Amino acid sequence: MCSKKNGEREVSLSATQKIRDLLLLPRDIRECPEIVSSIRECIEQDDKALEYYVQWMRFEATLHRTLSHEADPPAVIVSEIQRRSRRLQLMRGTIVTAACLIAFCLVISSIQMSASRLSRQAEQPILAARIEADGKIVWSNEVPKQSRSAASGEWISFREGTLKVHMACGAELALQGPVTLQFIDGWEVKLRQGKVCAFVSPPARGFRVKSGELTVTDLGTIFGVIASSDGFTDVHVIQGVITAESPSAQKSMIHAGVAHQYEPAGRLAKTGPSNASLFDDQLRVLTGIGQISGSLEFLYIAPPSLAAEALPPHKGACIFLERKDSSVIAPLSLYAATAGSWTEQSNPELIEIPAGTRVSTYLIHTEVSPVWPVQASVRFEEEILGLALSEPQLQETDSIYGHPSVTYPAPTAKGTRGAVIKEGDDEIRVSDDRRTLEIKINHSGKALDQIRVFVVEN
Repeated sequence: MCSKKNGEREVSLSATQKIRDLLLLPRDIRECPEIVSSIRECIEQDDKALEYYVQWMRFEATLHRTLSHEADPPAVIVSEIQRRSRRLQLMRGTIVTAACLIAFCLVISSIQMSASRLSRQAEQPILAARIEADGKIVWSNEVPKQSRSAASGEWISFREGTLKVHMACGAELALQGPVTLQFIDGWEVKLRQGKVCAFVSPPARGFRVKSGELTVTDLGTIFGVIASSDGFTDVHVIQGVITAESPSAQKSMIHAGVAHQYEPAGRLAKTGPSNASLFDDQLRVLTGIGQISGSLEFLYIAPPSLAAEALPPHKGACIFLERKDSSVIAPLSLYAATAGSWTEQSNPELIEIPAGTRVSTYLIHTEVSPVWPVQASVRFEEEILGLALSEPQLQETDSIYGHPSVTYPAPTAKGTRGAVIKEGDDEIRVSDDRRTLEIKINHSGKALDQIRVFVVEN
């Protein structure tokens, strides 16, 4: 059927073209019997050729009436035909150009749609998270590698231990067993049982934890969720703000220091103060501190001030996270965290940390307290790069590497802020793997013995 139509189209084109060529001949040649026979044959062969012939005859008669006074009417007729032919060609060119523009726009639109689809797929990565396991985890059904990726939709389950998880969106989780949890995607997890503590930086704002009918959405904060075997869910906000909602309860905002408990159906059961100590091990894992021993208290939240006697007596010796994963802006002069013991008589050497190095910073703060001297040990998850031990080093690094909400002490006339290098009774020891820092701090007067620890961030 297709070939028949194509054949008819070719005949039509050839008959119309042939009669057009014949009618352009001079009149005396066109009136020859052979030419007339050919014109008749074209007319009989194709209706379009007949239509063209009728239009031609009308056009020629009109021109004859209009141009009868001209000396050479056939030449004028030929000129008019050529003009119309050029106009027809121009129209054809315009149509072709418009068709090409339309086709181009359709191609661009298709490319944009494909790019948008790929962008949406990129926002929902196939790999939802990276988990860090160790020998202390007692798994329910598997023994994964020390570090591996978790795919979207994957479930994990373990009975004992604390597991660190890096979500694709940038949020960091610490899970404490027994835990059964599913990675929905890089922005959301579903907790069936166990404890989850989340440390969410601004780029990961919007990270979600689902438990039963409840959905908890982060607004940039530190919070914990406990899913019990009886179906109840407890939400504790340690820092910042979150929202909680379910089909049975309207969305509510929960601020720092507040805890909500929800029934299995997602209805609010009760409210009260949050309890950060429930997530002690998880918070230390999230802040990069592996273990603390001795008379040093780990603070979940940075204190508002570190001026002399600003902290309660029982918190006279403490450590807290100041900055996590920040970049060294300019070369930084610090005391090296070289393995060994160091005192006022034997200081570690000064080194320069190059610009661009990724670091996390911690402050060890001690002052006169019921426990004297302060003796403690802190083990960090990553290697210690350097130490700020003098007052000038501490003052110079407060604004850039200190906690943004903490008020640090003003410079003192005697330079009594610092540790080890200014007092003969102070001593620190760095382990061979440069991850454990042991301290022995003695106090004299109202001196603020402080050490800023710079740890490499991988």
